[in-house]
Amino acid sequence: MGLAEDVLALIRAEPGLKARDIGRRLGVDRRDVNAVLYGQLKGHIRQDESYGGSSLSGETGPSSSEKTKTTSEGGSADAASGSRRIAETVVGRLCRYYLECISLDDQFGVGFFASSKFDLDYVELVHHPAISGDLEVLSDTEEARRLVGTAASPRSAKSVFLGHVIVAKKIRSNRGWEGFILQPLLIHTLSTPAGESGSNLQVDDELPVWNLEALRTITGQSGAAVMDELAALQQALGLTGEAAEYPPYDELLLRLREVRPDWPWVEVLEPHEPCRSGPLAKIS
Repeated sequence: MGLAEDVLALIRAEPGLKARDIGRRLGVDRRDVNAVLYGQLKGHIRQDESYGGSSLSGETGPSSSEKTKTTSEGGSADAASGSRRIAETVVGRLCRYYLECISLDDQFGVGFFASSKFDLDYVELVHHPAISGDLEVLSDTEEARRLVGTAASPRSAKSVFLGHVIVAKKIRSNRGWEGFILQPLLIHTLSTPAGESGSNLQVDDELPVWNLEALRTITGQSGAAVMDELAALQQALGLTGEAAEYPPYDELLLRLREVRPDWPWVEVLEPHEPCRSGPLAKIS
C-alpha cells in the first residue's frame, strides 16, 4: 500500500487524527502526511477546525475526482455561515460596531514598493524562519544584513518583520507612473532578546498577525465587511480556540488556499518551497 492508502485507512479507523498523529503512527514525517492530505487525498478527507481528519462518506480511495472541491468549498461556506450567525446576534452587532472603529483606525497597513531606484525596503528569503526555525537566513545575503542592521540601529524608527503570502497591488500616480505595492497578508514580528545585540533577532509569536490592508486589497471590502471576513478566516483556519491548540504555521498556509480558492492566487502555496515566479521587483 502507498502512503495515501495508509493515511486514508488510518483516518477511517480513527477519525479526528491530526497530521502529526498520523505521522507518528505511520513512522513518516508530518510534511509527507500533509503532502498527501492536500494532494492525492484532496476531496476525500474533511478536516475539522482543529485540523483533525475524517473520511468523506461513500469514498473508497483517491481514485475519484468528482469531490475534489468539497473540502475547500465546504470549509469556506461553513466559516461564512458561522460568521453570519454571530453577526446576527445583539452581541455580534455590537462587536461589528467596535470592529469597524478598529478597521477605520488601521487604514495604512503594511506595504512597500516592489521596485525602486534606491535600496529596496524588503528582501526575498529562500525559506520562512517561522517554518524552518532557521533565522540564519536573515544574514545570508548582503541585502538581508543591511535591512536587519538598519532596523537594529538605535536611531532608526524602522522595524523588521517577516511577511508572507504577498499581495501585489497595482497603483498609478497622477503623473502616469505605474507600479506595484507589495502587501504581506501574514506578518511575523521580530525582536531582539533582552541583553543581546540588535542584529540577533527572534520570531515573537508562533502565529502571524493579519495585515488588514492586504485583506482589503484581496476582497475589495472595507469597514466591518473586511472584519467579518477576518472573523470567518480565523474560524476556518482553527484560530479561535486556545493557543495550545493552534495549528503549525505550515498547515495553516495549506488550509488557507483550501478555504479561499476564489482568491486570485498566482502560485500554489508550498510552505517548504521557495517562490518560483522570479523576483518580486520584476513583477508586471
